[in-house]
Amino acid sequence: MGALFADEPLPILEGIGLLAAAIGLILASVAGMWSRRSESRIVELFWRDVSQAGYVWAGAMIVLLVGGLGEVEGLRVPIWLLAAIVVGLACLVIVRLRWVRHAAGSSRGSVDDPSRPGRPRLVSTSWEMALLGGGAGGLLLYGVTVSHSWGHPIHWLVAGIGVAVGYAVGLVLATPRFTVRRSSR
Repeated sequence: MGALFADEPLPILEGIGLLAAAIGLILASVAGMWSRRSESRIVELFWRDVSQAGYVWAGAMIVLLVGGLGEVEGLRVPIWLLAAIVVGLACLVIVRLRWVRHAAGSSRGSVDDPSRPGRPRLVSTSWEMALLGGGAGGLLLYGVTVSHSWGHPIHWLVAGIGVAVGYAVGLVLATPRFTVRRSSR
């Protein structure tokens, strides 16, 4: 257990983190593809939000990996990678549960006709909850790291990674959240 909190990298965990980041990028790309192919606008918003959350999470993982491999003090601590991997897995479970409960039911409706005049437009508002999640994640990680002896910029970098991961979690928890706006056509 002490190895997880030491400022020494664990190569096996870095390998798992690299694999997780690659899988996250692939799944985010697939979600983006499903977003473009969906017949329901609610399902389109759902998969677009999931895709964005996947890219943000994978970006945070890549920053962690680069910091660990670049021997940046504070980012070499294996607990950060482990926590990010666990959060990524939790997000996958949440996406699956939300898809089964909410979005899959929305895809069974009638096919939307995009040529209909005066058709209302759906705009995602999941980003609002994602911003709250990002703020909470950044504040939490900054609070956890402030008692360590690393240099002050590392605390901000770790908090920035917490903001990105928290944003992804907030986005996954909130989607599909939207508002209806009148089309300008």
